[in-house]
Amino acid sequence: MLPLTPQQIRAARAALGMTAQQVAEKAQVGVATLRRAEGPRRTATGLNRSTDAAIRRALEEAGIRFIDPSEDHEGGVVLRRGTPLA
Repeated sequence: MLPLTPQQIRAARAALGMTAQQVAEKAQVGVATLRRAEGPRRTATGLNRSTDAAIRRALEEAGIRFIDPSEDHEGGVVLRRGTPLA
């Protein structure tokens, strides 16, 4: 499992209609930490593994499926069917 990219985190949050505060609470991380994770200057390896896992878990439990990048496409997110939006 590859680390989440800032773009994946922002896209997942937008797809769910969740605020940074809501995702941070669900992931049990600080809002500042989430904002750094979403930030344009963060590198893929610049996030603690446990923090990355907590954010991933929170967003997946809310209805997101992450797509890892491959040779022919960038990573992305998919909203599972029937997922209630915030």
